[in-house]
Amino acid sequence: MHLEEGLFKYLKTALPNASIYGLLRGPALPAVIYTLISDPVSISVSAVDQIHETRYQIDVYTRKYLQAKHLAHQVARALHNHTDNLGGYPIQRVLLENTRDSFEENAKLHRQILTFVIYHNGETP
Repeated sequence: MHLEEGLFKYLKTALPNASIYGLLRGPALPAVIYTLISDPVSISVSAVDQIHETRYQIDVYTRKYLQAKHLAHQVARALHNHTDNLGGYPIQRVLLENTRDSFEENAKLHRQILTFVIYHNGETP
């Protein structure tokens, strides 16, 4: 299993009322979309070798601002400081790196942008 598959399965379970998409976009709202923004970089930590660091951006889209904030909070609560695994994929730790508000004027959608760093071992995507 690849990291992205594990992330998808985990988000589907953690956020059952949201539509989860990878790069494919769909019409259903609220939507949670994840995008790989940084290929795995191998790092070495004193106690553990070959830890990979991968960054994902997770965007939350809704028609209402407070709904977007609430769903983004659910995403953060589900992922930040997560350890053990993501859908069976081995994870050392997931850290929330950044959050931002946005509004997509043309689509009239409120957007929350969250950046996560995932520290993992195992095969890389």
